[in-house]
Amino acid sequence: MGTEDNYSGSNGYKQIRSPLLLGKILGKHESTIRRELKRGMAEHLKTNLGTLWEYCTERAQSDVDERGTAKCLDLKRGHDWALVKRVTRLVRDEGHSPYAIIAGFNNTRWLCKTRFCVKTLYNYMQAGHLGDLTEKDLLYRGERRRSKRTTTRHTIHITQK
Repeated sequence: MGTEDNYSGSNGYKQIRSPLLLGKILGKHESTIRRELKRGMAEHLKTNLGTLWEYCTERAQSDVDERGTAKCLDLKRGHDWALVKRVTRLVRDEGHSPYAIIAGFNNTRWLCKTRFCVKTLYNYMQAGHLGDLTEKDLLYRGERRRSKRTTTRHTIHITQK
């Protein structure tokens, strides 16, 4: 069949070492394959006490897992409790909606370093990330406004003669 370097293990398939060819087979760009190969290269000890650099899936996965731990905080608000207190006061004491709060912050100025949009503020309320402030504290108690007018759909049936 050939030399041991060209074929892998007992399956008899030829090893493809070209990132360009691997990229075409897998439908990925060559640079993506090169980065993955670089990430997963590990030094293996051979039986004759020599070493061999080869791709190792466990090494690549551990590198990905390690890099994932360095991501930023889960919440945009981080530890900005002054913002949480201010939003809570505006909702409970003054009856502002999240939209009015964000619009007010944008019109005047944000007195804190954290900025986010209305949707994020609603999501934080739902998830309980703003202390004890929930959607139940809002003016409409978290209920969606429904249209008072209902539309009826009329269909015209055409019969053929």
